[in-house]
Amino acid sequence: MKKYFEIIINFSTKNKLIPKLVSILLAVLLWGYISSSKTGSVEFKSPINYKGLEDDLIVSRISHKSIKVEISGRKDDLNNINSRNIRLLIDLAATEPNVLQICKVQYQKIDMQDDFDIHLDPPEVKLMVEKKISRNVKVVPRYSGNTGKGFMVGRIRVNPEYIKITGPGSVINNLGVIYTDKIPVDNRNVTYRQDIKIEKVDEEILEYNLSKVNATVPVIENHEITSLEIPVIIMNKSKGLNYIINADRVKINVLAYEDRVVDKNSFTAYIDAAELDFLNEEFLQKRKIEVTGFVHVNAVSSDDENSILSTSPDSMEIIIMKE
Repeated sequence: MKKYFEIIINFSTKNKLIPKLVSILLAVLLWGYISSSKTGSVEFKSPINYKGLEDDLIVSRISHKSIKVEISGRKDDLNNINSRNIRLLIDLAATEPNVLQICKVQYQKIDMQDDFDIHLDPPEVKLMVEKKISRNVKVVPRYSGNTGKGFMVGRIRVNPEYIKITGPGSVINNLGVIYTDKIPVDNRNVTYRQDIKIEKVDEEILEYNLSKVNATVPVIENHEITSLEIPVIIMNKSKGLNYIINADRVKINVLAYEDRVVDKNSFTAYIDAAELDFLNEEFLQKRKIEVTGFVHVNAVSSDDENSILSTSPDSMEIIIMKE
């Protein structure tokens, strides 16, 4: 065995293999060091969170809803870094309502080392906060498709008729109505009920107390249509207020069933004063205010109720004055 070792040593010395082996080993070690010290970066977008915002305020406008985050550091350390390791924040404790302002975006590290370089793009955003208000908004049903032959869709009614929506005043006050998804009526030949989703708008800043309503869809046989004019009254008036509407009658289209006389006295039209929305703060500074009220039409019997097809106009302008 000793003889073999002597032969190998003599061969290595003669051919200068030992310096070569040492050089290879050093090269491998240097490559490992350089590889471990290489830097890199990861990029992702992260949403903005708020802190210090009072309960009666809400962010109504913001220039960037999410921010690009770039994290730089050693490549090996970046392998497990993602959006869950960063939380973006804006402190709104001292924010003034109804003023467009520039706010700095802060960040919090979550389960991260401190030796990372973090860059936000953009580092600041423009935003506005407003008072949060609530309002009951009328639900308007819609349908799609065609009923069975010889049948038609009557006036669709929903329950509840109104949905409470909460959000920035500038958005809430511009909401006229809220629509349902389209109710399918294909090949229907009888009246039916169905839960149907409402078509939500601006979901990121508006809160809805319901996501569905129950719709009653009258499917009735085709008949001639008759138009009637009936008076409109205002119900549930508040004491100390006078209500003036811009018209005192509405036209309704109803089905005229065979061998049946359509009597306009079988129908009533009204505007519910309890449904009228206006800002009390605004009304305190004025003697009168103008609002929109929706017209409700009821009938004496269920047959008459189902025969109602449409109302024109379906809303009216109302002036409310202090006595």
